[in-house]
Amino acid sequence: MTIKESVTYNKEMDYVEGMEDFGWTQGRTKYVANHVMVFMARGLTVPWKQAVAYYLSSGPMKSEMMKALLCQTIDELLSIGLDVRVVIGDQGTNNRRCFETLLGVTEAEPYFLHGDSENKKKIIVMYDPPHLLKNVRNNL
Repeated sequence: MTIKESVTYNKEMDYVEGMEDFGWTQGRTKYVANHVMVFMARGLTVPWKQAVAYYLSSGPMKSEMMKALLCQTIDELLSIGLDVRVVIGDQGTNNRRCFETLLGVTEAEPYFLHGDSENKKKIIVMYDPPHLLKNVRNNL
């Protein structure tokens, strides 16, 4: 999502807020953020959803960074006992490149394998229905 650029100094924490920030593993940059990537978890059989991570970027997030953060988020969810089965995103260019090119998702095999060689987990990738319907309407 696009967000308004805003840089402020947090005096209590001695910290400049509003810069590109990819979390504790990927770090911050000198660029002002104007996009946010939010990862949410939700139940398949229970009515529950929760934002679990967000990252600020300058411009749309690059597919390589998206893949790294997606895999990290899946690892964190698995580590607390959640059973990740599906990833859903829109059909943005960076999402498609992340899923199809970097993770190897195809129409014939709409999933990627996640985890180490002993614990490979099949995770299905879907594009969200509202964007799929919009795409169908635009191509008629």
